[in-house]
Amino acid sequence: MEYLYRHFDKDGKLLYVGLTGSHRQRLQAHKYNSHWFPLVAEVKIEKFASRAEAVAAENHAIFHEKPIHNIVGSSLPKLKESGDAIIPFSPRYLFSNREIDILRLIVDGLDDDEVGEVMGIATATAQSRRRDLLKKAGVHKTPKLMIFGRRYFGLDSNTTEKAISCVQIG
Repeated sequence: MEYLYRHFDKDGKLLYVGLTGSHRQRLQAHKYNSHWFPLVAEVKIEKFASRAEAVAAENHAIFHEKPIHNIVGSSLPKLKESGDAIIPFSPRYLFSNREIDILRLIVDGLDDDEVGEVMGIATATAQSRRRDLLKKAGVHKTPKLMIFGRRYFGLDSNTTEKAISCVQIG
């Protein structure tokens, strides 16, 4: 079971939209980690039978209802308005060049030991960077992270040589 939740302030303004498998735990996490949580006056929760349905509803809510504090949600494309034109939101701005280099290696199927060797970092650091990338991308599994890298950064299995040469030069 997946839940889509909406947080509203006392005036009914939508503060945040999110997905969770456990709405009680997520509410507690927001209580301690979200700077906007003290503004929450009402929470509305919808149940969905599948994650795909919940993700579609989340994307629809973020685009059409425009919550104030959503920055990144699921790994599906988000849109934002610029004047009268609607332009795609690019997650590229949320990732450093170093993170993109690591993502490129992950997309190419390198494991944490290999990423560490190429990047000149410890295996434990490579594991940590992978977890950070998963969180930033809004996904929970490495195969989804690989899809995210291909979709938003145009990464494919032919990019590792470029990444390795960039790392060695830079």
